[in-house]
Amino acid sequence: MKKIILYILGVFFLFSITGSFAQNVTQNGNHGQGPEASGNFTVIAPSFLEDYIRKIQYPGSGKGKGRNLVFISTDSSHVFTTFEKSDAEVALGFSPLPEKKTSRKVEILKNPSRPDILSVQMGSLAVLVLKNSSNPLKGLTINQFDAIFSSTRTCGYPFEITRWGELGLSGPWTSQPIHLTGLPRESLISGLLRKMALCGGKFKDGIVEQVDSEDVASAVSRDKRALGFCSTVNTGEKASALPIAPQEGALYFLPTDDNILTGDYPLSRAVYVFLKLDDGRKMSAEQGFFLKKILAEKGQRMLHDYGMVPAYSKGYKKSIKHLLKIVQDRDKGKKHK
Repeated sequence: MKKIILYILGVFFLFSITGSFAQNVTQNGNHGQGPEASGNFTVIAPSFLEDYIRKIQYPGSGKGKGRNLVFISTDSSHVFTTFEKSDAEVALGFSPLPEKKTSRKVEILKNPSRPDILSVQMGSLAVLVLKNSSNPLKGLTINQFDAIFSSTRTCGYPFEITRWGELGLSGPWTSQPIHLTGLPRESLISGLLRKMALCGGKFKDGIVEQVDSEDVASAVSRDKRALGFCSTVNTGEKASALPIAPQEGALYFLPTDDNILTGDYPLSRAVYVFLKLDDGRKMSAEQGFFLKKILAEKGQRMLHDYGMVPAYSKGYKKSIKHLLKIVQDRDKGKKHK
């Protein structure tokens, strides 16, 4: 009887320590153990996508059964470089070449010393600049945005903009001050804006920080002199998103879904699924399962909850094998519609 009790206690202790270790790895990440060695399916992404990833790769589902999902969080600008150097099989993040605009949603990124990486656009994230609907301003350039919200004016605008008249508004608007509001400066959206619209500069201290995008829209709705920034949100009737131009003399683009996905709207960044391929340029069953879940209609529809515009509004309708064949044929000079 004692032997049976000792055996049960031993098994319980073993499960306790392994369970604690797995929980610690899942929460904090573990770069020392690769997915093959640990029996884990490892995904690298910014922290704001962790909840999305866990909903996609839920425990015990389909071909993902039998491997623990491990999420490694890293800064949004470092996802791809971290992924390249790690043993992780999948990453979700922004393009490693943000200055390179492409209409291709699927590409293979060749790497002579490491496995090639399949890059599939899953959606796009955009930053909206909101004004009160009673405000007659027609649009902003990136340099003007920098001159309004930045303390450094790194983009080169000749003077600081503090009043609506300095943006060309006349009459009673000429001397009216611009009331600034937006998301917290530690947020993902603020981080993106520093790169896309402040030329790496710093935000002013006087910006009233809101909890979330809905609060930004609400604040702009209540104040006709307000100008705010947030992620994609239902602006309501009393606030509207401004068209943005990359520079003086360029075309202005509204943040429509099409303009955000193509990158024509300047304050947008495409978000990709990155998958390491084997020597035969094939993905594992788990990778295929994960990608299929993201590109399916449900997975695409869920992106709205994370401030993103889905790349496929009704889901990717063809097989994952067909998607991989597109890029393989493209390398051979074959064309696909």
